[in-house]
Amino acid sequence: MLPGHLRLILAISAWCCAAQETISTEEDVWHAAADYIQAIQQADGEKIALLQLPQARLFSPGGISASAEAIKKFAPSWKSRSYLIRHVQLLNSGAALAIGVWRDPEATPPYDAGTFDFAFVREQGRWKIASVHGAFLAAPGRVSTDGAPQSSINRSAGRVPRTSTGWEPLFDGRTSNGWLTIGGNKAVSASWRIEDGCLITVPEGPRSDLLTDREFLYFELEFDWKTAEKANSGVKYRLYGADMFNTGVPRQAVGFEYQIADDNGDPGARSDPRQRSGALYGVTAVSRSLAKPLGEWNQSRILVAQDHVEHWLNGSLSARYPVDVPFPTAISLQHHVSDVRFRNIRIRPLNNVSR
Repeated sequence: MLPGHLRLILAISAWCCAAQETISTEEDVWHAAADYIQAIQQADGEKIALLQLPQARLFSPGGISASAEAIKKFAPSWKSRSYLIRHVQLLNSGAALAIGVWRDPEATPPYDAGTFDFAFVREQGRWKIASVHGAFLAAPGRVSTDGAPQSSINRSAGRVPRTSTGWEPLFDGRTSNGWLTIGGNKAVSASWRIEDGCLITVPEGPRSDLLTDREFLYFELEFDWKTAEKANSGVKYRLYGADMFNTGVPRQAVGFEYQIADDNGDPGARSDPRQRSGALYGVTAVSRSLAKPLGEWNQSRILVAQDHVEHWLNGSLSARYPVDVPFPTAISLQHHVSDVRFRNIRIRPLNNVSR
């Protein structure tokens, strides 16, 4: 049986959106969701009312519903949330869903991260909110933070000292110091191995991303990588939580992803330019492949500033997008059951803002 809020929007769409004069696309829904998120972050009650139906409903994590007025009432407390739209789906010509994750840097765990879905109905040629449903998602609590001032970092056990330019190696080429599996295990042999100064996935091993044992807010991250044929991986940052789909245990970090792939062999990269190396996975399209031929080393750079993020691949800008709400998180290397190697991983915190 469909959840109550989905039955609601399909019922509404049946009588108010049965006939459509123009064809709508998933991109139209995406823009409508982005406009709604902006109204929430601005705590703009008038704009929220304009973008939703009068009979819109707010559904709690437990499924309890409230009126459209409740959405405007709660919006001011949601304005510090950062949202990431993960998927948009057209249910029919007059109904659609936008699904994603949110994080609130001002809230306390476990109420600082969660999932959302916005149900839309098309009315008079415009997509409007029919229901808002949210849930809480526990972020991986195994990631520790280092609150020591920068001057004391060199004394941390197993930490590689920073250089005079502010760059600090995140991988020493010999040990897994500074890294944890997403399940919190410091041993990486089951899913990852270290060889020739590289962190290497074990494709046949359990799927388990790696996380830095500290969090970073504004930073530059540089790393080298190369893949085997048909491989797929990524480097994730601005994390929202952990994916435990069908397992009950954390396997993958959920967040923004710098895509890494065999652009000519990975099915996703071949069919969708948003899945090519250097892209913000699933969001930005890379017009042409910037990756070097299979088996050669690539150089990547991620810049996370206060107001925007940049992806660079082999000296070329491959993606750029604005930041909504900054928050510190760990950095993750993705295990995607394929052969990928990382080396020369280093970070430079900006404005001395890291923890």
